[in-house]
Amino acid sequence: DEAKAGLPMVYDHFDFLDVNKDGFVTKAEFDRLRDPAAMRMEVLSRLKAADRDGNGKLDLAEANFALPALAARFSQLDANKDGYVTLDELAALIGPR
Repeated sequence: DEAKAGLPMVYDHFDFLDVNKDGFVTKAEFDRLRDPAAMRMEVLSRLKAADRDGNGKLDLAEANFALPALAARFSQLDANKDGYVTLDELAALIGPR
């Protein structure tokens, strides 16, 4: 509720930021955002976990189930409009390895 009132960007990405799922976002959880390599690994790990059929890409159903914030932006993230968001498409948004 505090995030929604004062930090809408935090609210929009609360599930991602709250690594230990305790309902709070701590300074340590924010600090990990400063390490691009660690952040990239975290994002890719979550995406791979969401890829339930293991085909290297997410369809909208997989995104809705595991990553609702990503699902809300699915059409924007699906760069080639093929109905899938690939790990490569998302990795390109995160930045270089």
